[in-house]
Amino acid sequence: MSSCSVILPCYNVAQFLDRSIGAVLRQTRKAHEIIAADDGSTDDTVRRLEKFGPAVRVLRANRNEGPAQRRNDAISAATSDYIALLDPDDWWAENHLEIVAGLLDRFPEAGVAFSKVRLAGDIEGIWPSDTFCAGQPKDLLRIMMRNPVIQASSVVFRRSLFERMGPFVDYIEIRNGKKIYGWGGDYEWLLRAAALAPFVSSDMPTSYYYIRPNEAVVTPAKLIHIHRYRLMALAKLRKGITDEKTWQDVLDRHQMAWEEDLERIWMRRELGGLRRMCHFGMSVPHLRRHTVH
Repeated sequence: MSSCSVILPCYNVAQFLDRSIGAVLRQTRKAHEIIAADDGSTDDTVRRLEKFGPAVRVLRANRNEGPAQRRNDAISAATSDYIALLDPDDWWAENHLEIVAGLLDRFPEAGVAFSKVRLAGDIEGIWPSDTFCAGQPKDLLRIMMRNPVIQASSVVFRRSLFERMGPFVDYIEIRNGKKIYGWGGDYEWLLRAAALAPFVSSDMPTSYYYIRPNEAVVTPAKLIHIHRYRLMALAKLRKGITDEKTWQDVLDRHQMAWEEDLERIWMRRELGGLRRMCHFGMSVPHLRRHTVH
């Protein structure tokens, strides 16, 4: 049975740490180590982390560089064969690692394992509704290009996969001369991972995804943001996908997702947001025809 390192990228999350780290410490399959990488927090995050003593290894940064960089730092410091992702405002059921890391034990061909998640906070439910690859490793690239069906805190992956494909990357915007680090770097990384290795899942919702107030509201800006991450992944995937039919299938899924998002905003009659999305779509060659259709 391989060891597992749990990594948490932290930025101003002091109020959530007792719940998330407490859940890791109660796992029926014990983590080899917990590594929390602080991203220059200005609240009580570091002190709260240090309260756990040797149970949590704390990496401190002097400046805010985004969750992707902190994930990379923590993974580089990890010493286990498996890496489990956990955002500090999420948490796990006590058997999460036993079930999800256990899938990697059972299926050596799988590079990534994940569970369904139980939604908590602003909305409730279980997501995703489909099982996709429950108990059977599958190629999920096409499915994931159309719909981001995996929540980061449900994921355990092989460190060897990370070493093959490289680091997490954040999309960075410059607003008023300041860098804004976008959410979604985990999705871009998982898209690239799906091109290299099969995924396997559990249909048991052993991960809890905390949705903060207004976080569930889908805006045109959020939709464009996630499409930027798709484009980042596609730019890297193009070099590795040599079969033209496979490449076209992947593009088709992106185009389907784009059309569905345009339709969603049109049905809500958000004309300002629709104009913004159309402007974005016209700037992307393979989305242009699907924007003016």
